[in-house]
Amino acid sequence: QAELIGLRGRDAGAAELARLVASQAELIDRMVESATRPTTCKMRVIAGNQQVVRVDDELSAPLDGAESVALAACISAAVPGCAALVLSDYGKGVLSRSLIEIAIGFARAQGIPVLADPKNDDFRHYAGADLITPNARELARATRLPTSTEAEVAAAARAVMAATGIPAVLCTRAEKGMM
Repeated sequence: QAELIGLRGRDAGAAELARLVASQAELIDRMVESATRPTTCKMRVIAGNQQVVRVDDELSAPLDGAESVALAACISAAVPGCAALVLSDYGKGVLSRSLIEIAIGFARAQGIPVLADPKNDDFRHYAGADLITPNARELARATRLPTSTEAEVAAAARAVMAATGIPAVLCTRAEKGMM
């Protein structure tokens, strides 16, 4: 079972999201409702088997104080019963540096591993995590190092580990696999 924590608006997208989550017995809905932002919705235009374009309806502005407090409370309530904490927001503004620190602190206090999919170029925001999973482009941007070859990815990952204290980096490399 997984507990889904995030931010949704007060709109049709939120109602659809709540319905979909409720239909999955393995999901516990801990979403926080925002009065100021829409529920993120994505529309993909496909031609044949190829995505041609994606249209996103979203607001990625920083959280307001009430949203941040509500999300921290949800994380605090959920973490004690969890086997792991996964942090990922696809760069939508929900995982601020302070909320990441709070979440990692809650998990550390419970001895729970933290896995993070970093969308911020400063991987130090995820210090305290057990594993981060950037793709090769994100790893290159964060380290300002090349990541075309296996040796370059390994060097960039080692640089992240040294700079952040994060003990493991799993870099996804599209058709080249992971390392």
